[in-house]
This record gives sequence, structure tokens and C-alpha cells, in this order.
Amino acid sequence: MKKISLLAMVVLFFIGCPSTWKNAARIHIVGGRWELAKEQCLIGTKEIPADFEAYALLAKCELGLSNSVAATKAFWEAIKVDSVKTLLWILADKNYTSSYWQTFYNSAVLAAAEKTEIKNAEALKDLRICRQIDSTNVNIFILEGLIYDQLGNKEASSAAYKKAVQIDPQNPESYFQIGKSYFDSKQYDTALIYFEKSIKLFATGYENSKKIVFQNVEFDKALAQEIFRLYSAKKNDELDKIIKVKLGFDNGWTGQSRNIEKFVRATDGLARSYYYTGITYYNGQKDTIALNNLSAALDLNPDDLDALFFSGEILIKHQKWTEAQVRFEKVTSIKDDDVVAWFYVGVCLMQLKDYKKAVSVYEDKVLKYDPKNLDAFTNLAICYRELGDTKKAMEYLVKKEQILKGK
Repeated sequence: MKKISLLAMVVLFFIGCPSTWKNAARIHIVGGRWELAKEQCLIGTKEIPADFEAYALLAKCELGLSNSVAATKAFWEAIKVDSVKTLLWILADKNYTSSYWQTFYNSAVLAAAEKTEIKNAEALKDLRICRQIDSTNVNIFILEGLIYDQLGNKEASSAAYKKAVQIDPQNPESYFQIGKSYFDSKQYDTALIYFEKSIKLFATGYENSKKIVFQNVEFDKALAQEIFRLYSAKKNDELDKIIKVKLGFDNGWTGQSRNIEKFVRATDGLARSYYYTGITYYNGQKDTIALNNLSAALDLNPDDLDALFFSGEILIKHQKWTEAQVRFEKVTSIKDDDVVAWFYVGVCLMQLKDYKKAVSVYEDKVLKYDPKNLDAFTNLAICYRELGDTKKAMEYLVKKEQILKGK
């Protein structure tokens, strides 16, 4: 029997064992010492840049340090070196696989939010990795649909949404997005089918989450609206007080954040579905149904400027001046420089014969933001005439004529 030389044994030892940096990195990762592990991985990327695992382990360290963006970048470096081995590595690391999926998905969300062609392409690349990790997650296809919609590829967008419905027939967001794609294509009858389905499904989630959030107290619509506002504004300290004092949960925001988040998401989804259903009926000149749906949207999200505006227009059309005034004043309280909303406030006040207030609105608000608003000059002339000030009325008519003549 031949003996292996000492030199050969040494060579075999170094070939068969992982690099020093890799062993050190793994040991630090097990101990949760992410910074130290990252240092070793960076050594690895310099010593052996062709080793995909150096970048994969670096990505894991970045996740441990809550650096999601850096983690995605490291994973893409690993994929460039060897895409197949990187994917197998991700799938083999079962305790972290879902976190890796979330990393690529979050990266796609951030990229898509920029709404540029380059960033949308990056987002789609991230989602392809998400598919390879877990192709059954409905969120992939909902986001894909949104991206293709931004890119103007309606066919691919519709296919992605329909895939989402196929995977999870009870997911309301899928139906909403399909409805919106038909709405954007002005296929209103088909859009309504999907919007109304989304309303039913969002309503179920809303009722379930509402019971959890308001389990200790009687449901209060105004309080629900305030929770929605504060969460949207990321005012967690104020939410914490409400949760403890008004909802009766001693553990406050820390203990109830997930329940609040689910409630707000369901509220937002239901409000959006009611809004688009309302606008669809609005486009079909079915004012009563449109107003009912827009009002339902405002019950959930009272600061929805579009719902306030369109419902106000319907109310003006049907000469419900006081109700319309309330809605347009709400718009101006949120967006003070909305000239059209201020103009409509003035119209409502004129119809209610409150000419002094109407004058104040037109002079202090409408003309402040739009000094050459001809309709405002006309209405001011009418208001001053009704107030008995014919001189002032004539001044505004003269100003209007001068603008028309370009003086």
C-alpha cells in the first residue's frame, strides 16, 4: 500500500477545507456577530472575487444588519458570478429563504415606486428571482401587473393580475387592479364587475380587522378615521396614546402595530374600491350610485381629495349647495391653493345668498391664486350688485373687459 507524502496531505487539507475567511464568517453568523462576519465576507470578495458564496454570505450579513438595499446588491453580485449556484444556496438556507424573498421583493417595490423605465426593468429582474424562490406568492404578480401597467403593456399587466387571481381567488387587491386596468381602458362595464368583487372581499377583511382593533370598545367611525390618518402620517407616538387610552390595549403601538396595519390596509383597499366604483358610475352619468360609492369611500378615508371633489361636483349638479360647500371646504382645508375648489365654495355661498362670504372667498382666495380668473370677476360683480354696491360691481366688470382685451 502506497503512502501519501506529508506534502500531499497538506495540499489536500487546504484544497478540501473552506477558506479561513469563510470559516470565520460562518462562525460569526451563527453567533449573530454580523459586523465581524461582514468584515470576513469583504475579505473573501477581494481574495476570491469569483466565489459566489462570498457575496451570498455578505448579503446575509447585510440582512442581519438590516441593510436591505445593500443585501440585494450583494445578492446580484453573487448572481453575476453564478446564478444557478446562488439560487440553490438561497433555497438551501431554509431558515432565511423567506427573508431573501422579501429582500428581492422590497427592492422591486422601491424600484417600481420611481416609475422610470430603467427602474421598472430592475424591479422586474428582482421579481424574477422572487418567482424562482416562491412562485406561489400572489404579491409578485400584483406588483408585476402594476409595473407593466406603468410601462404601458396592458396585455402583460392584465395577464399578471389574472395570474394573481388564479393563485389566490380571495385576494381583493388582484380584482381591484384588474378592474383598474379595464377602467383605464374605458371598459367601464367590465371594470365594475371586478371593482364590486374587490369591495366584497375588502369588506370581509375590513370587518374582521375592525373587530380585532375595536374588541374592547364600541366601534367609532371618527376614531377609525383618526387611526387611518395617524397611521398614514406615520405618527406612531400619537397612535400609541389612542391604542392605550381609547382602544384599551395596555401594550399600545408595540403590541398592536400589526393589527392596526391590517386594519388600515383593509380600510385603504375598501376606500379605493368604493372610489373607483363611484367614478365608474360617474363616467356613466349615474349620479346617485356614484355619489353613494364616493360617500362610502369618504366614510373610510375622509381626506381623499378626489372623492371629495367629484362628490362635490355631483352635489352641485343636483343643487345641494350646503352639502357641496362642506365637501369643497374640506378640499381647501387640505390643499389651500386649490383654486377650483375655492371657486366652487364661492358658487355654493352665492346660491345660498351669503354674498359677503362669497366675496371674501373670491377676493382672498380665488384671485390670490389666480389673479386673472374671469369667472371670479363675473361672480364678484354679481355679488356686489346683490349687496347694493354697483360701483364695485362695475369695477370688476371693467377689469374683466380689460383682461379680455389684453390690457
